[in-house]
Amino acid sequence: MSEQFKIRKARASDISNLIEFFIRIYGEHTVFQVEAFLKYYFQSPWNKGSILESNWIGLNSKDEIVSHYGGLHYKLILGENIIDTIWGVNAYTLPDWRGLGFNSTLVQKLFDANPINATLGMALDTHKFYKKLGYNVFDHQRLKRYLFLFREEAFELVNEIGADIGKAKQLVGSPITVSHWNDPGHIVELNSQMLENHGLQLGRQVVCTTLRDEEFLKWRFLDHPFIAYKVFAFVGENGITAYLALRPELLQPSGRMVGRIVDMYGDARDLSGVISFAIQWGNNEGFLYLDFSKIGELYDHILMESGFSMLEDDDVALFPQVSAPVAKRPNHEYLALKSLEYAEPIMALEINDIYFTRMDSDRDRVAKINQIK
Repeated sequence: MSEQFKIRKARASDISNLIEFFIRIYGEHTVFQVEAFLKYYFQSPWNKGSILESNWIGLNSKDEIVSHYGGLHYKLILGENIIDTIWGVNAYTLPDWRGLGFNSTLVQKLFDANPINATLGMALDTHKFYKKLGYNVFDHQRLKRYLFLFREEAFELVNEIGADIGKAKQLVGSPITVSHWNDPGHIVELNSQMLENHGLQLGRQVVCTTLRDEEFLKWRFLDHPFIAYKVFAFVGENGITAYLALRPELLQPSGRMVGRIVDMYGDARDLSGVISFAIQWGNNEGFLYLDFSKIGELYDHILMESGFSMLEDDDVALFPQVSAPVAKRPNHEYLALKSLEYAEPIMALEINDIYFTRMDSDRDRVAKINQIK
């Protein structure tokens, strides 16, 4: 790379310039022009004062930001270890500055700086690029989507985005009649105070997944300043043993509603009850459907037993994946993990060892200002 260009970590003082950069790449309605959103989005759940600590930028000779690779601080359970992990997000180089080494240099900087690097959501060609860099790409498998159909009108959405309505009906079938489910009194709508009072007893359900502790759940769902999540939890004798977080989502321009389950975790038996509760709640809210996306085999059986249909590969895109407005968007939900320090266990992971959802990386964030709660 030419000496007239610079690569460095972003600083809090770069926020105004980053806003200009994001408007250029995402458009005038992007939520990335809201300073408060950037400060929340790029902070650590365990150190709220840290802003942009894992973001790298490329600057031209005029000190203008022309390239960016951001990082979201999570923690990963890997066997018996809990390891700081950075999800790479918002990687972009302005067209006039491509081919000069910005992208590859930023990827390497992020990789060298962190114990584990992860990324989710990219085209297949990009995923193949990450494989060449030494990432575990899990045989290019993508997130699967599980859909519980409440109402026939959902197929109108398939038609609106130009997808194959016949195939959608074949895979999803007819709407399911939701019978009344009697909660024995263990399921609550969770808030931060209740979380502190009861504590978490989620257990270890899989070899590799995101650490879901109290601070993380508060930051990610319960105290989220921009998205109003519904979090339902099973409270056992010793604490919260399972939870499910969902997001009511308005489909534009029709005004119809769906429910997106963003994450679920915990004891499978208790979680089954939480899922039944969420299904009944979603039906009462008038949603067209509930959906949930994940990679890994964890909870496959309870989702199918609960009445969800499974969509795989390109069929994931039969129903809208974006809502403002609804549009047909291909399934680019590919996952990649890499580590220097933990290279052997990371590369040994197979699909049945992992569990990641739309909670991870940036797969469930608002895109435009008009989506802010």
